[in-house]
Amino acid sequence: MLIKSYSKSYLAKRFSPELSEKSASRRLRRWIDGDRDLKTELQKIGYFDHQRAQYFTKQEVALLFEYIGEPWTANH
Repeated sequence: MLIKSYSKSYLAKRFSPELSEKSASRRLRRWIDGDRDLKTELQKIGYFDHQRAQYFTKQEVALLFEYIGEPWTANH
């Protein structure tokens, strides 16, 4: 998957396609909250300063892919 800005709901659904959008978003938040290293790196780039934003920035997406892995895609 390309590293670029994605809406939080879209990316959450890509990580958990079997869940509803709301459940997938909650799961992704729990993954972030449960990974101390990922959370620290996101804090360094200001993620929690704009947590209510609708989109993950390109930097945030890169960190998510690094720590969680790329979400399932048809091209995998």
